[in-house]
Amino acid sequence: MSDDDWRGVMVIGELDGDQLATCTLELLSKAREVTDRLGGRLTCLLVGEDADAAGEEAIHHGADRVLVDGTPHDGFQAGPLVQPLARLIADRRPEIVLLSATDLGRDLAPMLGARLDTGVANECVDVDLDVSDRKLLAKRQVFGGQLEETLTTPHARPQIASLKPGAAREGFPDEMRFGDTETIDLDLGSAPSIEDTLPAQAPAIETADTLVVGGRGVSTEAWSALEELADEIGAGLGATRAAVHGGRADEDLLVDATGRSAQPELYLGFGVFGAFEHVMAVEDAEWLAAIVRDEEAPIVDRADWALVTDPAQAARELRELVAEDR
Repeated sequence: MSDDDWRGVMVIGELDGDQLATCTLELLSKAREVTDRLGGRLTCLLVGEDADAAGEEAIHHGADRVLVDGTPHDGFQAGPLVQPLARLIADRRPEIVLLSATDLGRDLAPMLGARLDTGVANECVDVDLDVSDRKLLAKRQVFGGQLEETLTTPHARPQIASLKPGAAREGFPDEMRFGDTETIDLDLGSAPSIEDTLPAQAPAIETADTLVVGGRGVSTEAWSALEELADEIGAGLGATRAAVHGGRADEDLLVDATGRSAQPELYLGFGVFGAFEHVMAVEDAEWLAAIVRDEEAPIVDRADWALVTDPAQAARELRELVAEDR
């Protein structure tokens, strides 16, 4: 099959209730830019009981066509989705497939690449286009965000990339846009949900309104104070690289330029030193508060508000204050 058989861009969307997830709104904005330069149509795939209701929103945010599978679910695992999505992509032949680098997207992208025998650029901070040979330029940060690499898939199609949530700006909806909605059946009825396979989760790091982050200044023994605070206030929980390497937190909680980025309304950093790669990942926080022992820590200069004290004790006292106020 030649490259000429593949045209257009497909976004694998995600839902938040009966609306598009923020990461999908961001992805559609970037995908619209790429499609306008590349030519062809922008297709958005939505799966879920409320997918049909979100279809119009996808069109207003740039999609030309929305593919809707109304299979009810509480969150699919990536594995069972691979084969039906690969069949769909092979049938529709989009030149570029874009996903959000969420828990699902990070797993799904390389699985699709293996199934479709094509290249994948995962956890990108931006994507661009070389129009001369219709090549996607997928940009990733490496070495703690100090360097940027550009990945391409020059020969195989489709070109697949996942974009970190927060890496693109959500566009403004155009309620005068019109597009097509097509109901499809991916045969997902037997795909297992993650509802019964995973414990209850805190808000995702990328989408949390409030984010509690622990750093090297919080000991392993005191880490539970941050977990309890995050649970009490309904916040996401993250960790710096120093905390992860120190065994205080799992790798999937890492917040830095090579891990997860975040755009919370409120960032609460406990014992965070302020390494460059971490600060870059949270630079879009609306309000940054730092609770540290060392007033010379770099994060103090970047914070909107800083308190020099025992971070773990401050977390415990804040949790108690919130609990008493309920």
